[in-house]
Amino acid sequence: MPSTFFGITIGKSGLYASQAAINTTAHNASNATTDGYSRQVVDQKASVPLPLYTTAGMAGSGVDVTGINRVRNQYYDEKYWNCNTKYGNYKAKEYYMTSIQGYFSETNVEGLTASYTDFCMALKNLKDNVADATVRTEVIEYAGNFAEYVNYLSNCMQEMQSEANADIKATVDRINSIGAQIANLNKQINTLELRGGKANDLRDERDLLLDELSEYANISVTEMQRGDTTTSYNEFIVKIDGKTLVDSYHYNTLNMVSIDGKVCQNDIDGMFDIEWSDGQDFNSASISLGGKLQALFEIRDGNNGENFTGTVAEGSGTQGEESIVITSTSCNDINKLNIPEQDGIIKIGTKIYYYDSFHVEITEEGYQYTFEGLKDEKGNYGLTLNAEGKSVSIGNHMEYKGVPYYQARLNEFVRNYAANFNTLHNQGEDLHGEKGLDLFNGICAVTGSNFTLEEIPYLESETDEEGNITGTQGFYSKIATDEEGNVIYNEDGTVTSSYYSMTALNFAVNQAILKDSQKIACAEELDNGVEECGILDKLIALQHEGEMFKEGTADEFMQTFTANIAIDTQQSTLFSTSHKNILASIDNQRMEISSVDEDEEALNLVKYKHAYDLSCKVISVMDQIYDKLINGTAV
Repeated sequence: MPSTFFGITIGKSGLYASQAAINTTAHNASNATTDGYSRQVVDQKASVPLPLYTTAGMAGSGVDVTGINRVRNQYYDEKYWNCNTKYGNYKAKEYYMTSIQGYFSETNVEGLTASYTDFCMALKNLKDNVADATVRTEVIEYAGNFAEYVNYLSNCMQEMQSEANADIKATVDRINSIGAQIANLNKQINTLELRGGKANDLRDERDLLLDELSEYANISVTEMQRGDTTTSYNEFIVKIDGKTLVDSYHYNTLNMVSIDGKVCQNDIDGMFDIEWSDGQDFNSASISLGGKLQALFEIRDGNNGENFTGTVAEGSGTQGEESIVITSTSCNDINKLNIPEQDGIIKIGTKIYYYDSFHVEITEEGYQYTFEGLKDEKGNYGLTLNAEGKSVSIGNHMEYKGVPYYQARLNEFVRNYAANFNTLHNQGEDLHGEKGLDLFNGICAVTGSNFTLEEIPYLESETDEEGNITGTQGFYSKIATDEEGNVIYNEDGTVTSSYYSMTALNFAVNQAILKDSQKIACAEELDNGVEECGILDKLIALQHEGEMFKEGTADEFMQTFTANIAIDTQQSTLFSTSHKNILASIDNQRMEISSVDEDEEALNLVKYKHAYDLSCKVISVMDQIYDKLINGTAV
């Protein structure tokens, strides 16, 4: 049986419920433009009714506020995170590919093709003025411009690789910061909710961090209630590519580790790798990593799946040895070989080693590589396992066309073209009556001088009577030295090496020809007359040689090369735009549920005010009734 003053209790419950609803509406209105804010509503239900023992039925006892909850749909959050991961990936690729395309811009007045065409035109002009020093100088200048443009492109690729490397570090730092913030928020949320409240604003803050985190990598989020009814708490786990970043109050971090060696010939120094602080492996080549982080690794390390692979030969790789022989390799073409000449990183089975140098023997079965000076990650020389028959790789297998791929293509271009051009030029005689030198050459980083380039130079450091290096088929990665470690020079001051030593970074015109334009060889034999241009004709015809590259002529190689860059850029832009639009659509769907509608909140204010006024009226009426009951009837 309810008390005599039961009506005031009912009115009071209505006042409290309406007041809570008005305050919540005011909170919604004040956060209408706050990023990540989820609309909140007051949940209420009728209070437990009281039994009436004199008559049938129950007496209503008012209203109870059961909680103030966010309006949020987990389904749309997960859709948003998945799409944001893809958008973050393609947005990063769009930025870097657009930059790469800008460097390789092919217009009528500039670009790789234009500089090459200018050089070919200069050769044609030389035919009409073969003895003219001015025209000869012009040929050398155009050749130099062509070489410098190749150097420029290769240096730009290194700048892009350096930028992506720095971006990886910045992204990892931000991921670590987000992980720490989420762990801290988990503690605050559980502290508040263990007392029976709802940490709605803190949950919004956490979800906003998860939105950002999903841009960087593929994430999965799990929230489970643990404990009994009196001591329950929420276990909140965030994973990146299947590895735990946050486990409730604890968070893992990604550590940046400097890479001591290289995996590609033109890689920059100071690149970073990543490892988990708790010892978990981090696979930078994982196809499921997703997000901006995957895109950065693909731009920095992407090789179109053309990394070096092979198998340790039978009888090689015994534990303790400091060298191994590799056969059945993925590269049997010197002009396409882009592994580091020294201080390279080589993976044997599952173990990482570093090598000091390598040399190659050309056999009927293909290239046979010998890597020497093998040491483990601690710097100890010698194999720590029996490597015979194990698979070997240098660099990760990444299908994406990143900076290493474009560097490799530039190297292939200059090596093939220089080898074909120099071979013809060597057959002619210059105006001094001497055999033609290599017009295109490379600058040795050790000596600062040109190479004497041979397709297959030497293996043993033997010299003939004139001091030139001789040996069996094959080549060393390092410049040959004598027993005291001194560089072995040729009579003309050059050092003998293979075309492997020539890269897009050191590609240059022969210094001797730069100093003396009469060293351009045009005639097959000078005795036939200065105007004889048998070699020059062949050099001019080289522009249209269709078997120099798989793609055809040098022009066709460059056109295919730049066209592929344009296609890759267009693809990244297309997917970036597409996922941006899909992301906006998903966000709109999410906001339709979670966002604050200003008109709706204005109506709610009026509605809850009326409810509040009605509860006040109930109390006022009850006051009059009780006044009459007590003071008017003297009960």
